Amino acid sequence: MEKKKTIFFVVILILTAFILGCFSFAWWQKHCKKTAAKPLATSETLALNALPLNAQDFPFSKRFVGYVIPIHEAQVQPFISGYIEQIMVKGGERVRKGDILVVLQQEQYHAELAAAAAEILKAEAAFKNASIYYERIKKAGVKTVSPTELDNAQTQFLSAQADFEQAQANYALAKVNFDYTVIRAPIDGIVGDVSLTKGNYVSPTSGVLFSIVQYNPIRVVFSITDKEYLQQQAEAKLAKERKLQAAALRTFGEYAEEYTYAVLPNSNYAAGTQNQYTIKYRTHVKKSFLMSMPISEISAKTVQNYYNSLDVSDSVISGIHKWMSAFYKWIALNEYGNNVLSAVTLPKHDDSEPKEIVVWEPDELRAIFSASDGFKYRLMIFLMYYEGLRISECLGLKYTDIDEKITDIKRQYYRGEICPPKHKSYRKLPTHPDVFAALQVHRQQREREMARYGYRVEYVFTTRTGKLLDYHNVRAAFI
Repeated sequence: MEKKKTIFFVVILILTAFILGCFSFAWWQKHCKKTAAKPLATSETLALNALPLNAQDFPFSKRFVGYVIPIHEAQVQPFISGYIEQIMVKGGERVRKGDILVVLQQEQYHAELAAAAAEILKAEAAFKNASIYYERIKKAGVKTVSPTELDNAQTQFLSAQADFEQAQANYALAKVNFDYTVIRAPIDGIVGDVSLTKGNYVSPTSGVLFSIVQYNPIRVVFSITDKEYLQQQAEAKLAKERKLQAAALRTFGEYAEEYTYAVLPNSNYAAGTQNQYTIKYRTHVKKSFLMSMPISEISAKTVQNYYNSLDVSDSVISGIHKWMSAFYKWIALNEYGNNVLSAVTLPKHDDSEPKEIVVWEPDELRAIFSASDGFKYRLMIFLMYYEGLRISECLGLKYTDIDEKITDIKRQYYRGEICPPKHKSYRKLPTHPDVFAALQVHRQQREREMARYGYRVEYVFTTRTGKLLDYHNVRAAFI
């Protein structure tokens, strides 16, 4: 009996499971099958955005505990005593060098300055009177005046001269004290705490009024451990090696183009020098086998072989070497490579003996000056002979640069540009009388020419249209 009950329950359980399975399958057919993912049609395309992977430097930062200190700090202190009239700044205000900070009462020092000026007039009058009297006594002669009177006149003259010079010195001192009533900023910076008020009495012994702290540039002080220091050194060394490796992949020509056309025009070289370097590079170096070589493969021997292969004059090789020196100086400064020129020597193609220096005799010079009468560059001959000017410096002269006493060399005109004198040799030279006389004749001729052709220029040497003369044309006119 028990066995039959067990079989009955098993059959019921199986039927129940079967019925539930059928219902579950029917529900899945109805709800899940409809939402199944459909495959993409072959005609549809899927767009994906992709970027190439490039190696690049990634900046990182580190934090340290430190403090900021100024490189320069000026303590503002009065040079004279007086009451404060005006305070022109406040604490924390930015000032420039020369800005007015404090003004002291000026009445006393202005009166002292006026008194010193009056003393100058008084001493000058006494000095002129003593000078006239002394000259009169000297002209009278020993038969008219006694030696004692002559000595007394000389003593009065010297004493009056000393009093006049003393009065001038007193005036200069009074002027200095008057100027010190205006206290100015000695440096650019930020004003510290200002606790002064109008009417305060200050003096050189009263101490510092306030300070001015420079904020640009400024110094930051912080400490690092030995481990961090060694790590920084290792990272710097690694970065330098990577930079050299990257630089080694570039050719000599790539660097040469960058230097000549991007760096050189913005350098401190004179315009004429820049032009010369560019011509030497474009005419000779740019056509050489060096251009295609990696910069790391060029050695002193490579450059020496290039110099030796050149079929040009020694002066041209010298010009090429000047460009090469400036170029490799830039290469070494930026750590693109090493300067390989230290072991390079310039080849000598001209084995002839040096030319003899010819010195003109006075008769020959007089003959040249006489023959140049009427020559349009006659004044230039005088300037080159008496003043030692170069042709380019003559071409850069203005009428305001020459007077009866001084010839002021401020500029030159070379290769189409007004630029500083060669080697920046600014100078003032005494004007020779013959030069000034020749200038007057030249200027009269130029005035007539300018009036005739209807133009006005300030330069001494120009064409009939007012343009500056070409260096090579002028040089050819002397040959």
